[in-house]
Amino acid sequence: MHPARRAGSGWARAPIAPHPEVRLSGWWRVPVLWWRSGIPAAAIMLGAWQTAAVLFAFLVLAGPSLPTALRVVLLLLPLVPFLSLVVMGIRALIGIGRVRALVRVARQPQGVPHRYELRYPEGGEPWLALFPVDHDPETDTDAQPVGLVALEPPTRRCPWPHRPEPTGIAFVQGYGPVVPRIKGEVFWPRG
Repeated sequence: MHPARRAGSGWARAPIAPHPEVRLSGWWRVPVLWWRSGIPAAAIMLGAWQTAAVLFAFLVLAGPSLPTALRVVLLLLPLVPFLSLVVMGIRALIGIGRVRALVRVARQPQGVPHRYELRYPEGGEPWLALFPVDHDPETDTDAQPVGLVALEPPTRRCPWPHRPEPTGIAFVQGYGPVVPRIKGEVFWPRG
């Protein structure tokens, strides 16, 4: 019997980790990166365009028996989802390039340690204010951060691996797009 087979329960499935390590798996397995790439939106538009293409096929088959106004509408109907599909496809290609750049940064072996403060400005979106490691928040309250990183906020679909402490040490990787790691977990930047 196959080792993954359990008695009477069918094939055993490996649990999907909500936060797979990007160094060990593909970026498409990380929910935040998957949604940011734009592939799901393009797939939805592909489904809409296929529906419109079926209506177009109906027009071709039943065209002579329909009134002229309805034929024009049915003829133009597939164009709207098709143009949206083209736009979403271009956005997905651009999004995939950006996601792959973030993954390249996150796969770098070492990050530069920074002391961080987790901030929530008026809008409520999380930001990491990065300070030098020797910065002491107790004594140096008016220090300016050396960098600000807007974090992807946790959602039901893409939750955070853990809630970071208000202050601590983050290892920041990269110089263009930066990717902070807190306690070994990646917190993806927004945008």
